[in-house]
Amino acid sequence: MPATKNNTQIKKTLTFGRLFDFYGPLLTDRQQEIMRAYYYQDLSLAEIANNLEISRQGVYDHLSRAKGQLIDYEEKLELVSRYQEVQEETGKILDRLKDTTPLTDQDRQELKESIELIKSCL
Repeated sequence: MPATKNNTQIKKTLTFGRLFDFYGPLLTDRQQEIMRAYYYQDLSLAEIANNLEISRQGVYDHLSRAKGQLIDYEEKLELVSRYQEVQEETGKILDRLKDTTPLTDQDRQELKESIELIKSCL
């Protein structure tokens, strides 16, 4: 059971890290500072509060608002999801191009569809 909880926490950390990479500059300076401390430096709320000389509740509030804003930006702009689609599709194309077997008509069609999908994401 703890492994699942740990995996869930890792997924959340990766998700918010990716969202922060894309939308972090849209947050306030204080929110950015707290997000970096919490997600990149792995500091606890109490440690961040101590470093910034604010209450633990203040850190929690800043963090909660920042996370909500990041989710809201992604829901509206979808930059992260489009980026991930492009990554997946380019990976498929590269894998197929590394394959030494000749391309079939179906292969060509699939590559064309992947390229069209990538173009639609840009």
